Amino acid sequence: MSTGTAAAHDARLSGAQQRLLKERVLAGADLERDGIVAYRILDIRALVAREFGVDYSHGAMHHLLHAIGCSWLVPRPRHPKGDAEAQDEFKKNSRKWSMSSPTNIPASR
Repeated sequence: MSTGTAAAHDARLSGAQQRLLKERVLAGADLERDGIVAYRILDIRALVAREFGVDYSHGAMHHLLHAIGCSWLVPRPRHPKGDAEAQDEFKKNSRKWSMSSPTNIPASR
């Protein structure tokens, strides 16, 4: 007797589909194409459902990404219109707004 959940567990990506997914994830999200600047598991689940017609749970998608060699240890995403040189210049030349603590006040009590 089937509860209807076995079909969801049997529907997995083929090896070719896994390679395509890995390429897409490693290429990163595109603001114009995907509407986001970085992928989350939620976004990748929606991508797989849309492009391959396969639904994964959050945990199953995490395991799949790990199995195909994708890691979530990635740098913080940058805004597409951000100017790294201008930000560095601002950090170097901006006025320090917080005042230093007086030396006669202990840091901890």
